[in-house]
Amino acid sequence: MTQPTDNDKKQLLEWMRAGFADLERDDLKKAAEMLSVEYAPTTNNETLRKKLREAIGTVEGTLPPPSVEAIAAAAPKPAAAGFTLSSTPPNLGPSGRWGGRYRRVRLSKTDYYQNFVGFPISWEGQIKYFHFDTELDMPWPYYEALRNMIEIQVSKDLSADGRSVITKETRRPVIPFSDLGDTPGTEGLPCSMIEYVQEVAKSSSHFAGATRRDLVRVMRWLHGPQTNVTTKEMSDEEIRDELLTFIGVDIYADA
Repeated sequence: MTQPTDNDKKQLLEWMRAGFADLERDDLKKAAEMLSVEYAPTTNNETLRKKLREAIGTVEGTLPPPSVEAIAAAAPKPAAAGFTLSSTPPNLGPSGRWGGRYRRVRLSKTDYYQNFVGFPISWEGQIKYFHFDTELDMPWPYYEALRNMIEIQVSKDLSADGRSVITKETRRPVIPFSDLGDTPGTEGLPCSMIEYVQEVAKSSSHFAGATRRDLVRVMRWLHGPQTNVTTKEMSDEEIRDELLTFIGVDIYADA
């Protein structure tokens, strides 16, 4: 593969924004090469277009019932006291299929996005393109990112007596959307790893009496493999305190 030029990269971005719509065969092949998408010589244009959309994480509709059932089945079932130290968390990271709560939304096009098929939303470096004008099941972190995309318009007008200037701020979402509630079947799933660990902390009396192995395992849920290095010189109590601080629990607040 030849090294793409800056113009090639800009062109690819425009193709991505438009969902590779209306591209001819040569351009589809060029996009596939730049995105390392494999296809057979007999692959037709529409199938290749779909492969390209999948490669950039395009979400075109709601989750089919079997997918919801699989996500719910993979999640740990909370005991009477909640999730426990012995339970294994679902996939709550950006790679692979999201295993937590989903939110059903419908994105509305603004004039600026009239030629776009989807809108890109990023979470921890992973970008997904969510289609406009259709019901979508959005992994919770992307929904949170969408909710926090706010633009502020500032306007200034003279007061009624003309003696002063009144400044007014108008806040509105970058992308208007309809919030249709939690995706049925995912309502009881955690929205993040922090939320999951908070529930585990509640069920274990804030990790009181937890073994070092359990404490390090929970830290690994939050911080990944580097936990083995960062906790090496820490006492069990220091690990516990850092865990609780990270998830926003102050066990000394009422002391």
